[in-house]
Amino acid sequence: MKQYQQVSVHSGIMDASPHRLVQMLMEGALEKIALAKGNMANN
Repeated sequence: MKQYQQVSVHSGIMDASPHRLVQMLMEGALEKIALAKGNMANN
């Protein structure tokens, strides 16, 4: 499943505009921040 997701992301990157690439980076960063906040709340 993980490999399929990587292929999907890779193909999405190849077709993305520069603005979409920045959006994808920000979405990933916000997702990781939310995960970190949740882990901090749960110790």
